[in-house]
Amino acid sequence: MGLGKRFELTEMARRHFDPPFGIAAAPDHGWLILLHGRPQAIVLDAQLNELRQMELTVGREQHVALSRDGRYLAILGRSELRIADGQGQVQHRVRHPGWPTWAGSGCTFDARDRLWYIRPGDRPGINDRLTAVDPASGETLCEQIIENPQGYARICPSPDPDRVLVEIGCGQDGSYLYLGHLTGSALTVQPYDLGDPAFGGFSPDGTEMVTPPHEGNELMIHSFPDGAVIASLDYETAFAEDDLPGEEGDGFGYEAIYLDAGRILASTRAGRMLLIDRAGLRLLGTVWPEGSRLVGFDGRGRETDAASAIAFETDHAFLQPAGPGTALIIRGGDLCLLDLAPLLAR
Repeated sequence: MGLGKRFELTEMARRHFDPPFGIAAAPDHGWLILLHGRPQAIVLDAQLNELRQMELTVGREQHVALSRDGRYLAILGRSELRIADGQGQVQHRVRHPGWPTWAGSGCTFDARDRLWYIRPGDRPGINDRLTAVDPASGETLCEQIIENPQGYARICPSPDPDRVLVEIGCGQDGSYLYLGHLTGSALTVQPYDLGDPAFGGFSPDGTEMVTPPHEGNELMIHSFPDGAVIASLDYETAFAEDDLPGEEGDGFGYEAIYLDAGRILASTRAGRMLLIDRAGLRLLGTVWPEGSRLVGFDGRGRETDAASAIAFETDHAFLQPAGPGTALIIRGGDLCLLDLAPLLAR
């Protein structure tokens, strides 16, 4: 059940962790694994080999980021930011008003190892602030009020070290994108007027970004940083010859990444992965990781055979770039590193 040509990908590496766990990017295309409710965090290299463990208890509501040079670790909870050294020893604590249960912020380090997050204000959604912190001192470098429709904020470093992109996802109520720009010590925050997109990723040369639709019908390519739409692929064109059975059908998902300058990989709501030619925004085919399968579900959410299913899902998630020629997916408790060479050799 695919769209166009079928591309098979092999696994280069696999690691298992008992759920629940979280995952964050680490330096040199590595990964930081967060064992929720257990006193360890594990740093992996780009091939999923273990580099070291840290004593670090992380709850489900907390988010962690590791600086590019590996010297600083940020642990962001609902009411406190902790900054630790690269071994997990806390150096600074910054308290803030507590996030409501339905909202929150991630955190990230930029190319200059400044730590970014959204600090909630005392009037939720009114005076929340996009904030940059010096991890060495724990001092605030700059901050600016950001309109917050009270969702979860994902902060993405951009190719320009003085710009960060903020995506605030509010579930069925929409997705909102903002651009933070630091000029000297002055920070400005501007909304992108793009409708209702999610953020996918930046092109290798940093001049473009791709946004899959949140609830809409178009995958769009934008120039960066101005956000102007320069190309799009609509649902009707991409899924015109879809052979997926079931009543609910399929459509664009929330993930899209550049594999290189000429190829984009985008997820669908059913979890399939579409290979798209960037130059003409043409659908080239469907990508299947080794061992991946579609699972059918009936109207009560129970697994069933394809003939009786009204909806389908794949058994993997978390499509993320993982260094040159590779991508990472999660299948249950397994991290799977995929070899993208068959897609890039075309």
